[in-house]
Amino acid sequence: MAMRAGGAALAVVLLGAVLVPGLAGAQPGVFVTPSFSIAEVYDDNLFFTPSRREKDLISRFSPGIQAGYQSVPLTLLGRYTFDAEIYPDHPELDDAQVRQEAGIEFRSRPNRTLTLSFDGAFLETQTPGQLNVATGILVGRVRAQRLSAKPGVAYEFDPLTAGAAEYTLTEDELSGGVTILTHVGDLRLDRRITPLDTGSVGYTLREFDFDPGGTTTSHAVTLGWTRQLTPLTSLTLRGGPRFSEGSVDPEVSASIRHRLRLGEVSFTYSRSQTTVIGRAGSVDNEAFIATAVLEPLPSLEVRAAPSLLRTFDADREARVYALDLTAEYKITAWLSLEGAYEFSFQEGGVNAIRDEEISHNIILLRLTVKQPYRIY
Repeated sequence: MAMRAGGAALAVVLLGAVLVPGLAGAQPGVFVTPSFSIAEVYDDNLFFTPSRREKDLISRFSPGIQAGYQSVPLTLLGRYTFDAEIYPDHPELDDAQVRQEAGIEFRSRPNRTLTLSFDGAFLETQTPGQLNVATGILVGRVRAQRLSAKPGVAYEFDPLTAGAAEYTLTEDELSGGVTILTHVGDLRLDRRITPLDTGSVGYTLREFDFDPGGTTTSHAVTLGWTRQLTPLTSLTLRGGPRFSEGSVDPEVSASIRHRLRLGEVSFTYSRSQTTVIGRAGSVDNEAFIATAVLEPLPSLEVRAAPSLLRTFDADREARVYALDLTAEYKITAWLSLEGAYEFSFQEGGVNAIRDEEISHNIILLRLTVKQPYRIY
């Protein structure tokens, strides 16, 4: 699908954002939440190159709006924001719309046992590496976009048994490159076995269509177990075989989460199948992610998330070591100050992706004004 087709889809998403936003309170009603942020961003590798890195101190301006309706049986939300950036040392990169993002969210609970949902999102950016959420692989500056839709249904058969079905359609486009259309269908059945244990069985169908390129299809059957180890600690394990193009590979996820008096810590491991923006062909991906979220003060939240992401196919492999640090302080109910540091170091690559060592550091300081208004 061409870029202009994605633009038509964007219009649909934006219409949803206008009709629907952010939650501003617990009582039923319609809310509108305009926002505006100003940020200074230091980037030490603007073009994601292994050598001769170029840096700049970027001024970023981000207006946005959220709007929507919330009640107990129905939630309808929408959002839209864009970034304008000024580069003092690289004026050729100045852009009044370097990236834009829109989304809609729908939740309906017609009765106690049935929940219907839909999530739609659109993202257009000049830094397509941010679309590689699962792999962390860096990609040079070029226009890219992602359009996604995710309908779902959940049903509670009895107090101990629940089922869910979801379908996700995602289209990734890289200007002058590969277009990837991804279909993912998920079925899951959960059963509480004891007051502390829940078992589950799941099935996942994935189909990746690459243009230019071919199609890859996989089927995964998994068994899962969740155990409440203590009142503050839970463990979840899930795994099974994944069948794809005549091969059998593991589909695995494991996580442990512990609540603290002032926050929580967690560790997650997963191995699955995904894609890399701009590349024809699916890849396997392993992720090791630790996360700590702390609230030392009622108005201060601090988050740290080191990770190792390993991406590989039959011939090549890439490793990305990353660290995200953020601290947000609420000055008032409508004004907040955020500081962030992002580090990534990539070793190797997969096929068309560059295989040099690439490091990237970003430091951000942002002031955000956000005020919800109740329409009725």
